Amino acid sequence: MGAGGSPWAFDRAVRRVERLDGLLADYATNVVGLPLRRADDPYGVTWSIGGERMVRLEIVADGPDRLLVHELALLAPVRRALRTRHLTITYTPPA
Repeated sequence: MGAGGSPWAFDRAVRRVERLDGLLADYATNVVGLPLRRADDPYGVTWSIGGERMVRLEIVADGPDRLLVHELALLAPVRRALRTRHLTITYTPPA
């Protein structure tokens, strides 16, 4: 359902970043050589490659949603692919 409180808010947020699936799948197969995994939970979506979190979409009830990029090589391509005022894109080093 998401932090927005409704299924349509979650679906809308995920549709805004649907271009990520192709971009991350290309990076996973051509650069890393491992498959891309996507996991949805009530508060967002996580994309991982080989068990390592690469990108996390956090759906926020008030304000723009957050996209946390954990791989520095993906930051510029993700920003170019997703230009919207409804999304804040930041680099967060892996923990």
